[in-house]
Amino acid sequence: MFLWGKVAKIVTSSTGCYELATVSCIVDKLEAFLAIVDQQRSRHLHNNPRLTSDAVFSEVDMQTIFSAWEKDHDSWANEATIRNYNDHLHGTGQGDRQKAHQLRRRAFFAFLFQIIGNKHLVLASIQHPIFSAAQPAEAMQSFFRAWEKEKASDGYKKRLEMSKQSTKERKVLKSNAHAARQALVQGKRLHAAIHRNYKQLAELSHHEKVLLDDLNSGKLARVRDECDAAFGWNREMRDATGSTASNMAP
Repeated sequence: MFLWGKVAKIVTSSTGCYELATVSCIVDKLEAFLAIVDQQRSRHLHNNPRLTSDAVFSEVDMQTIFSAWEKDHDSWANEATIRNYNDHLHGTGQGDRQKAHQLRRRAFFAFLFQIIGNKHLVLASIQHPIFSAAQPAEAMQSFFRAWEKEKASDGYKKRLEMSKQSTKERKVLKSNAHAARQALVQGKRLHAAIHRNYKQLAELSHHEKVLLDDLNSGKLARVRDECDAAFGWNREMRDATGSTASNMAP
């Protein structure tokens, strides 16, 4: 159900929100999903010879996979994201490293969502050997039983409500972020115009004077940064509800 309708065309925008866009056909998207699941399972099995090919990964296994996958950003992030991440990571400003890690985490969640429209389904598919040649019917039945049980759990319902609330909040945050960027651009243009004597301070309207004062004080840049940071997940709330992949472990 995650491959059809509007959700099949949802991608993340430059502002961190999910928006409609033209994407490849359903078959291509499904093939990419299967390839990603197989790649992550195969890599973990290769690094852990103790596990059999039809093993259901434990919570510790999934945490290891998730962490390594997120850190391997060159394999899933686009050039712009990698560039912004490295700029923050190697920056000398206060909080730059934290911003780098927050940016990578947000981008990774967006990537997981884009794979098939449900981050939890991707992780659960990696955890369970649903594409294993060994007893595939039994593996599929086990997976879907666990999936149905998880969807009926209080934790899953809570995460779903959090997701819906987050979507509503992101619409507001997107609008605020857009307005903050516009204000910053307008402030910079005013500053440049005065610097080049294209405008005089006495000619400015009250709104323009406030805009210029906020630019010089750093308020406009600070508001823009705060709006961008507001797109981050509330980790404390998310961790409190657990994860679908870990809950589906036997």
